[in-house]
Amino acid sequence: MVCLNAPKWKPTGGLPPSQGWDLGRDFDGKVYFIDHNSQKTTWIDPRDSLTKPQSFADCVGDELPVGWEQVLDYNRGVYYVNHVEKQVQVEDPRLEWRALQEDMLRQYLVTAKEDLQAKTELVTIKQARLSLAQDEFNHLNTTLSALSNSTTSYGSAYSYNGEGYYGGGYGPGGGGGYAEYNTNLHAHYDYNSCSPSISPYLSHSHSNQSLNSTSSTSSTKYDPDLLKSDVHHAKARVQRLRRELANINSEMDYKQKGVET
Repeated sequence: MVCLNAPKWKPTGGLPPSQGWDLGRDFDGKVYFIDHNSQKTTWIDPRDSLTKPQSFADCVGDELPVGWEQVLDYNRGVYYVNHVEKQVQVEDPRLEWRALQEDMLRQYLVTAKEDLQAKTELVTIKQARLSLAQDEFNHLNTTLSALSNSTTSYGSAYSYNGEGYYGGGYGPGGGGGYAEYNTNLHAHYDYNSCSPSISPYLSHSHSNQSLNSTSSTSSTKYDPDLLKSDVHHAKARVQRLRRELANINSEMDYKQKGVET
């Protein structure tokens, strides 16, 4: 119930009285606010939400946010009322909030420095891994290029022209057929020592056999398809490590700026 001598609305920030609201006064003469819409009463001026800071972070100077009130009592002195939480305290809530922010800042600085140190060590490890990955990629790429060049050279030196192998061999185009091979082999056989003398054809055959053996070993050791796959994976690993290193450096720069600020 509103008393007959109900107080008048005082101008707050040039705002008119809120629609559906009235003022009342308790037995101590303190003004309260009546919301006829919800049929509730409150100590908080409904216009404060439009004129006062919403939190301590928004306060400037000695302002108090919405819901807080500073009261001067001749017996108790100055105290503070939190109408939102319905609590009363002697400590200045502004000083408590500032002390809490300073403590949070100190904890952040400690954590940030530890994080920076850990990331610095991680960068060193990532850089070492990147260097190894680059060396591996360069080695595999060089090996693949050398293998491709050697394969091309071998194919051009021993190309088949339809009649025989260039550079000597068997068949009509090779400078002597099987008949000549048999004749030379028979002519060069040393019956006294019971050991054949190596004819040019035997040497050529032996050379071809050695070359084929070496080529087989090389193809077994460096399979072109497998080598290409290894080069591809090595290149992808280098790119991935570079991205990870760039992300870590970006995070470190951002956190370093926060610490300096």
